[in-house]
Amino acid sequence: MRHRVFLCILTILASAAIAAAQPVGAGINIGELPFGQVFFALGDPAGPSTLVDLSQPASSAGSLTSATVRWNGTSTPCPSAFKVKILRASTQFGTYTVIGERGPFSTPAFGDDITVTLTPAISVIAGDLLAVTQMNGFSSGCGFVANSRSDASHSMLILNGDVQTGATSTGTMRVHDQMNARGSSGLPALVGVVPAVGSVQGNFGSSFRTSIQIASGGATAQNVSGRLVFHPSGRPGIASDPGVDFSLQSRDTVEYDDIGATLNISGIGSLDVLSTGVLPLVTVRVFNDSGAAGTQGFVEPVVRPRDATLVNAQVFLSQPHDPANFRMNIGVRTFELGATLSVLHLAKNGLSLGLVASKTYPANYFEQVGLQQFVDNLPPSPDGLLMVSVTAGSAVIYGSTTDNRTNDSAIAIAYQP
Repeated sequence: MRHRVFLCILTILASAAIAAAQPVGAGINIGELPFGQVFFALGDPAGPSTLVDLSQPASSAGSLTSATVRWNGTSTPCPSAFKVKILRASTQFGTYTVIGERGPFSTPAFGDDITVTLTPAISVIAGDLLAVTQMNGFSSGCGFVANSRSDASHSMLILNGDVQTGATSTGTMRVHDQMNARGSSGLPALVGVVPAVGSVQGNFGSSFRTSIQIASGGATAQNVSGRLVFHPSGRPGIASDPGVDFSLQSRDTVEYDDIGATLNISGIGSLDVLSTGVLPLVTVRVFNDSGAAGTQGFVEPVVRPRDATLVNAQVFLSQPHDPANFRMNIGVRTFELGATLSVLHLAKNGLSLGLVASKTYPANYFEQVGLQQFVDNLPPSPDGLLMVSVTAGSAVIYGSTTDNRTNDSAIAIAYQP
């Protein structure tokens, strides 16, 4: 049965199918489980209330089969503690429809990250949102869904009651607060991407390697398990691509000195970070291995899927000041929708040097090419700019610059104003 709900900007949390490994290309997430936060209660202390994540809607159509809710419990397990709901925008502005509800679900004593199966699965489209209804007030002894402080990109709406219908005037908007819950279409879920890793002999005698350190910990104790999966350059990623499982107790660390050697791969590719819970603390270092002379390298950021460059966005990359002594590569990693890019090649003075032919990439694809190849063989421009517009899908876009004399390198994720 469908119910009308009047809410101002809702974001729903839906979940994902539990499987041994997430099928590549089928994974969508709604919401997020942040790493190592201090948690607090929101909502009605004496009765039901519905918490809505306004910040992270579904990125594309899919089928949600499970949800993970971080629950702060008491010493007593609680039956019928929470429900999971999915909302969709209606034709009337500010109006949403409850398109799916599962539960109520029980919680264990003292709480945990609780994963529940959504049976039957709930079909969603881009923009759908998820809410969690706390069936009992948090003073009842049943606990509450965990919430944490965040930045201005996160907001929530809190409504009294087990929401069936209602109005925005009855709710409370919370900015900088984040509900700790996630829905996705597979477990472990894709929680981060390392845009470029590898084990490769480069130009000018370089020998690049990648080390990865994964840590679990924070303000609260959290165990973390998941998988790293390497997708080679030049083709869409597939579920059988090489990977390694990790499982960490709270405040533990695992180190892979050379992920290429660990996975028995060579060449360059991108790396998925899959997790049954949070995105752990992942430290990635790409370095030129000079043997006894040591290493030169840089720390590479891990990008959350929600932080990829989305359709209709523009990003910028600076070209080297001295292209004779510094070489530049451009990398593109797509997600479940693939991506189409329009690239404008600009000189230092802002004059256009040429509009590159539209570049289209399939889903879950990675490539890294030289700057000149990326701009259709237009000559490089000292201190020039690349303006990249995403006209379809989403992608992580970066530039990697290397000194030809020392092989010292750096990476920059494309800047979005």
